Amino acid sequence: MMRFLLLLMFTASLSFGQIAQIAQVATNTTSASTNMSGANLLVACITGYYADPCATPGSGGSTITDSQGNTWTQVGTSRTVGSTGHCIRYSNTASCSSPPCVSATHTFTISGGHPTIQVFGFSGAASSPVDTGIAASTTASSTSIQAGSVTPSVGGDVLLACVTGGGPLPSPSINSSFSTPLTGLSDNGSVRGAGSYYVQSTAGAINPTWSWSGSYSVAAGIAAFKKATETASVKRRLIQ
Repeated sequence: MMRFLLLLMFTASLSFGQIAQIAQVATNTTSASTNMSGANLLVACITGYYADPCATPGSGGSTITDSQGNTWTQVGTSRTVGSTGHCIRYSNTASCSSPPCVSATHTFTISGGHPTIQVFGFSGAASSPVDTGIAASTTASSTSIQAGSVTPSVGGDVLLACVTGGGPLPSPSINSSFSTPLTGLSDNGSVRGAGSYYVQSTAGAINPTWSWSGSYSVAAGIAAFKKATETASVKRRLIQ
């Protein structure tokens, strides 16, 4: 009797989309409870006034924490113009100190300086999620700005675009099929930040444009995050 073992391998891509609600919080304030159940990637746009919001706390920087004890990592470098600046930070939920790393009553806190944050939760992200480093741009006084050109390496990336204005930046909007912006105003009313996302089914260069009412000094940026791929095995034993 002869036995043959045949091992078949296949790869399947997991879907990548936004989950539940999106949390938003102003300077030195804790957000309302937000249902982030099922998320394995949290991404935040952080904006600040008279400082680089992602500098060392105490030197004008801000600190983001959340109720689940996640670690937050900056993507690329901060961008500043005039009295305002922004950066992007993310956390994959393998990083928290005491799982579970997301909850149905998840809260986010920002402190230091005069920042505001917009937090997005996604499911289906890769364990090492950053695909491209941040692309960014600034303008001293304008009614629009391009976020910066990025080219994801694979289809299915989620792209997060952020903008901050040295002023109230009324009614910010973004094109290129990005989501309706999530916005927030700093505690002193001097900076408005906004964030928006887009899941790109086919990889390609993209450089969305932000626009608003009035002319302001602004900084913008964009980063891409990869979806997960799952490798599964099927074993079949043939007996002859």
